[in-house]
Amino acid sequence: MTYRYYDAVLVEAIHEYENVWTYRLRIADGEDTPEFTPGHYAHVAAPGLTEVTKPLRRHLSIASTPADGEFLFSMDMGSGDRSEFKQMLLDAQAGAVLKLFKIKGEFTLDSLKEGSRIIFIAGGTGITPVRSLVRHIYQEKLPFSWDLYYVGRGYLYAEELSSYNPEAHFISREGVPQMIEACAAEFSTPSENLFIYLSGSHSFVDSITRELLQKGVPAEAIRTEDFK
Repeated sequence: MTYRYYDAVLVEAIHEYENVWTYRLRIADGEDTPEFTPGHYAHVAAPGLTEVTKPLRRHLSIASTPADGEFLFSMDMGSGDRSEFKQMLLDAQAGAVLKLFKIKGEFTLDSLKEGSRIIFIAGGTGITPVRSLVRHIYQEKLPFSWDLYYVGRGYLYAEELSSYNPEAHFISREGVPQMIEACAAEFSTPSENLFIYLSGSHSFVDSITRELLQKGVPAEAIRTEDFK
């Protein structure tokens, strides 16, 4: 299958905490800027490749919005075995060129009606697509209300997210049972315009989804993005 590839220049690599890094990319001069919707992910090829091969590419959720004029990705570089892709990214210097392609996804706000309420739940680097969504809500003044539960050992974009919603919750894994109870309580009155957007590792998303369902949250109200 043939894809349209976009050259993206590494502007900055930011060490956030522990093994978590954020990468800022801009589309190379003279290249068309690829269109994307907040909540989408991009397939990213490691820097310096002349041929894109499967072990050296990954799909990563985009943390920025189209209005930002850049692509922002955050990754845990220490989870599991450190792949060759991760090592090449860790070794990359500003000015390195990566390739973006096959940008898509369903973790978007497109189908929501005006006045919808969203409960965002993110685990670890699962905050990346959530940051894109809430930043988009803020930038475009979209008619949605929202809350955030961010579960982690450290917290990406914490100051920014708190500025959008001072009541956002930054919790440890020990706080998850209380989070589940709080989310389930919001569904005590049925609503067609109340949704949970859940993002994180496959195990995190799977376990939280099962707990929400057990507490009576309707399956059709849960939208997920898991990092397999």
